[in-house]
Amino acid sequence: MSTISAMSRNNYTMLKYAQEKGVSLFDGSATNLSTDYGYSSSSKKTNSTSSGMWSNSSIWDTYNSSNVSSAASTAEGLVGIRSSLAEMTSSYKNAASTFKTEHKSTMSDLKDASSAIKNMDFNVGGEDAVTKTENADGTTTVTKSTKLKDALKSIENFVDKYNDAIEFFDDNADVSNRIKNMGKTFADTTYNSDLLSSIGVNVGKDGTMKIDEDKLTDALTSDPNKVSRILGKDGLAGKADNHVSFANSQADRLFPSLSSSLGSAISQSSVYTGRSLLQLSQLSAVGNILNMWA
Repeated sequence: MSTISAMSRNNYTMLKYAQEKGVSLFDGSATNLSTDYGYSSSSKKTNSTSSGMWSNSSIWDTYNSSNVSSAASTAEGLVGIRSSLAEMTSSYKNAASTFKTEHKSTMSDLKDASSAIKNMDFNVGGEDAVTKTENADGTTTVTKSTKLKDALKSIENFVDKYNDAIEFFDDNADVSNRIKNMGKTFADTTYNSDLLSSIGVNVGKDGTMKIDEDKLTDALTSDPNKVSRILGKDGLAGKADNHVSFANSQADRLFPSLSSSLGSAISQSSVYTGRSLLQLSQLSAVGNILNMWA
């Protein structure tokens, strides 16, 4: 690890060199070394007995013109590295923030919907909850009681929010194995597909559900206790609550860390070009500059 004084000296060296070669290390705002640091080309020391950084033993006198030209390319490469790292870091933060916001919202919506089912009275009034009227033209008008319609609406909302959770984790499954496994946890409805189907809740291969309203209506009016066992606090709604609690406990671990997300990307040629890596050995001060920026 370089000392602070060594890092400062090398930083000064790079700033001076970058100005002479027209390379800006600070987004176009080049430093005026002759004004800010009191240096000019005419004041450079050449006495071999001097110990200053501009003596014959200095970095500039030990490298020929081809080395210096190569170092210029390295300086330009470092500017690109700094910009790329900043862009990737910003992109990561935006992606992580978006994921966490959507995760929180999705889990909150499902928890509210499952709570409504857990506290719902599944006894909608039996067969009297549905009235059928024969019309003169031979058609039949079906009228449902308010309590039945409210029950159907609550169950439909619960199924929609559960589906949203499954789809959310499925859409982000490629981000991390934790997210993929969380999706499998919510998709466990497939194991109860036969029971759910018996009351009019059909389960797809991915675990998402679709309501058959006529079949669910018949189940609610003919056997509300069965519907309660399958969907209520001891059924799917209770399980959904457990899944939500587990997902929330893992919220900070689902999305991968910055280092694990960008670690492989940082080593790619789009950030560190092969040429830049080779040139690092030609100017020892470059390592110190990179340490200060990274």
